[in-house]
Amino acid sequence: MAFMTDEGQEVPAEERKFNRPRGRGEVILVIEDEKMLRDFLQTILSEVGYKVILAADGAEGLLTFMEHKEEINLVLLDMGLPRMSGEDVLSGIVWANPGVKIICVSGSIDPWVQESAFQIGATDYISKPYLIDDLLMKVHRTLKQE
Repeated sequence: MAFMTDEGQEVPAEERKFNRPRGRGEVILVIEDEKMLRDFLQTILSEVGYKVILAADGAEGLLTFMEHKEEINLVLLDMGLPRMSGEDVLSGIVWANPGVKIICVSGSIDPWVQESAFQIGATDYISKPYLIDDLLMKVHRTLKQE
């Protein structure tokens, strides 16, 4: 995925970290069971202007979404979660708020995982491992969608 400005111009790799798309205080719920990745995402997303809420497993993620569903603008959902599958969490979130934007994340190479996520109601999908700039661009573009 090329890193592009809002004007559609590609940003050179050496300038990407200085030209990352900025948030405007949008609230992102990160549901990720890997603590190091969860903490890293909180740091990076906060640094570029997003408010971040964290959940460490599927059950906590769905409960946290229900508690904050009116303020959450985007969910970043790992599909491989303990205590409740990513598909079940996705279904619960879509049931509670069909309009919320959801980016599903998975390290699985099985194309069924991605296809299933879109059928349930995911807005977008990104495969692990991913480059942080690619994720930030996907978050930015997803939040801009009507």
